[in-house]
Amino acid sequence: PLAYLSGTLGTLVGADLMNLNKVERLGAPVVSIGGAGTFDGIFLTGIFSVLLV
Repeated sequence: PLAYLSGTLGTLVGADLMNLNKVERLGAPVVSIGGAGTFDGIFLTGIFSVLLV
């Protein structure tokens, strides 16, 4: 569980929170953060955490 939690939060923090300043500069009323890159990172983290533990 710790491997999955760490990998998932690391992916979300790295992809979302680290790019919040870029989102603010867009000036759009609604912004969708994420995409296939974030999903792939979370999905692969789940697979690797199960295989490695």
